[in-house]
Amino acid sequence: MPSIREHTSPPRSWLAVRGKSPETVCRELRLRASSLHGDDKLKFQIVGAHSDAGWYLIIASGRDHRLIHESVLKSLSVGCEVLTCTVEEQVIFSAATCWRNGSRVWSVTYEGEDAATDVVVEGDLPFAFSGIRSQFTALANADDVDDALVDPMFEIPVECVRSLIDYKPYDKNARFAGRYMLLEGLDTPWWKRWTVGG
Repeated sequence: MPSIREHTSPPRSWLAVRGKSPETVCRELRLRASSLHGDDKLKFQIVGAHSDAGWYLIIASGRDHRLIHESVLKSLSVGCEVLTCTVEEQVIFSAATCWRNGSRVWSVTYEGEDAATDVVVEGDLPFAFSGIRSQFTALANADDVDDALVDPMFEIPVECVRSLIDYKPYDKNARFAGRYMLLEGLDTPWWKRWTVGG
């Protein structure tokens, strides 16, 4: 089975918040929305978009971005729900978490570089998890799995978050399309705010 896509995409992290306004989320994360439109291809390092379903999505370049560190999520999730996901195709790593009221509710992690065979899970998993795991485990065990562009198990954490907010990198993501705005890190020097990801 190939372990990575022929042309891997750069690592990225994202979080989605429901229960706080985009302005409140940005203020707590020391970010500020600019007047410039962006997209989820991350030509710039960090963007935000709001869906009609009430999720505010922030996408940042890099694995384990500061925005998804545990200390940040404990504070940010007070009074709301926060979903996170991070991926790095080069080493076949993906992870998703859910936080509410300062506590982690569940996590799903896959590290496939060392020939892992299943995801590592903790907590009260989302309703869709069982079906998602069954679907991608079947793909991983299929006879034609060697034709896959990426280890199917890698997709499980990503799909867990997608099932809840309808966002997945490189899909059309109609709920957020055309709504992305560049975000600036308030603690970043002004000449780096759009290039280093807050």
